[in-house]
Amino acid sequence: MNRKRGKYSSILQKLYGVSPSSEASENVMVCNAGLSLGVNREDILQAFRPFGKIQSVHLVSKESHSFVKFLTIEHARACFESCNGKMVLPRMNGPVYLLYLESMPKIVSNEVFKCPPGCRIIENFINEEEEIQLFESVKDSLLDGGGELKQRKVAHFGYEFLYGKNNIDKDKPLSRGLPQECNMVKDRLLENGYDLKWMPDQLTVNQYFPGQGIPPHVDTHSAFEDPILSLSLLSDYVMEFRRETQHWCVCLPRRSLLVMSGESRYAWTHGISSRKSDIVVDADGCLTTKERGTRVSFTFRRIRISPCDCSYEEYCDSRTCQPSAEFQPIDLEQEYVHKVYENISDHFSRTRHKPWPAILDLVKSLKPGSVVLDVGCGNCKYFGFSSQTYEIGSDHSFGLLTISRERGFQAVRSNCLSLPFKNSTVDCLLCIAVIHHLSSRDRRIQSIKEMLRVLTSSGQALIYVWAKDQKYQGKASNYLKNQSHHEGNRLGLTGLEKDASVELPVHVNRTDFSSGQNDVFVPWKLKLDSSADPSSTYLRFYHVFDEGELENLCVEAGAHIIKSYYDNGNWCCLISKIQGGVLAV
Repeated sequence: MNRKRGKYSSILQKLYGVSPSSEASENVMVCNAGLSLGVNREDILQAFRPFGKIQSVHLVSKESHSFVKFLTIEHARACFESCNGKMVLPRMNGPVYLLYLESMPKIVSNEVFKCPPGCRIIENFINEEEEIQLFESVKDSLLDGGGELKQRKVAHFGYEFLYGKNNIDKDKPLSRGLPQECNMVKDRLLENGYDLKWMPDQLTVNQYFPGQGIPPHVDTHSAFEDPILSLSLLSDYVMEFRRETQHWCVCLPRRSLLVMSGESRYAWTHGISSRKSDIVVDADGCLTTKERGTRVSFTFRRIRISPCDCSYEEYCDSRTCQPSAEFQPIDLEQEYVHKVYENISDHFSRTRHKPWPAILDLVKSLKPGSVVLDVGCGNCKYFGFSSQTYEIGSDHSFGLLTISRERGFQAVRSNCLSLPFKNSTVDCLLCIAVIHHLSSRDRRIQSIKEMLRVLTSSGQALIYVWAKDQKYQGKASNYLKNQSHHEGNRLGLTGLEKDASVELPVHVNRTDFSSGQNDVFVPWKLKLDSSADPSSTYLRFYHVFDEGELENLCVEAGAHIIKSYYDNGNWCCLISKIQGGVLAV
């Protein structure tokens, strides 16, 4: 214990200029439990809360320690004496070690418990009787006529909300209007001092069971007016708002109405994390956890007829810069994907030799005799690990296909939008880092439809795409960490040529992607030394994916999502067919 105290005291002094305290203090350092070890705030709060009230928990990006501030010294002492060197937290192999601190280090946190600008919570917007009436008015629609998504049950009124497009079809109103029990919303808002200028004409009802959530998103600007209204029934939940580096948590009490207007509606994503409890602030201003129940949300919107005229252009789809008519999607891909990979194929292959563990596990798990197709196979780095499967690759790059042949693997030249294979012939399909090179949403959906077409009834397809968020849950991806890699030179616009008609930014390698832009050019530098002339640098087109975007594409393409996850800077989906409305098993 003394050796460990000396080690962690040194770290504390070096990083924060703070000294440990020989006396009990309300400030405690958890020396060996932090984000880099997979420990989160909820783990710490659940473990330490039984010993007393906790004012704050601070975790530091990329560090293996954290800090807890108790309300009183007595609470901290109870935790210290019971846990130091004894308690094992989730995902840890040994006990935690604690230090008292003279003061808390100055740590800037991007997570706060308050509403973003333009967001308002009206508590007790309805009473208990109205809550029951509202739920009864939609219950049958949820259970019988609603669509069941991977994370929740849903029903639509007025217009159907199309999750794949995050939009509605304005020309196709539903025969089912909003329940009459909802007619009071406008007048009730006025009673609470909010003058709503319109009556809602679209309602989406979601039912969340404990552990379910919805990915972060912004309701499409061009689809709906301002504001967006969300009424919470049956259970309290925490909704998370994000804008760039800011992360704000908003508690939605049961029977409250959330009003998202202005900045919170147009510029912040909102979502609900998939977990069974939430961290909330109690009456003393201390953190505590609250178990979730089943929540039903009523989201009220008004269909927008004219283009959006908000003042948040960088987030507005009505004013998003698109390639000019001279550069259609097929031309963009030909110039900035196909030609590039022909030029860099040898260098690209030399940097792509180590299989990703999760993908390799799937390949090794296949039954003898399985047919494996790798769409966008590159140099076929996932082949050759099983002698009992039939493997075939598919790629557009002649240079990469030549390398695959030299390595002894079979591969054909084709485009992922039109695969040259018969229906229902593939048991396992891999599509790793491919469809993020497709330059339109419709083309990405078409590629997934092609994958489903060639899958057998029991087949599975695994899709990986590059994530816009390269610091998921506080942990940086290898893309951000590996500064010595051949792409590590932080290139700007200087010396890089592109067609003036294509209005897309050039990404600076090894940095975070801009929050307002998903379509970018990513440079590839052929030579390792920084003095190489710009002609050896090529621009590749990428569409980097938001959380939940790949899932939405798969659902719209007609796939069943077996599982989805984040893997080191990539969003990933394992999918299968749905045949005749019934899941193929």
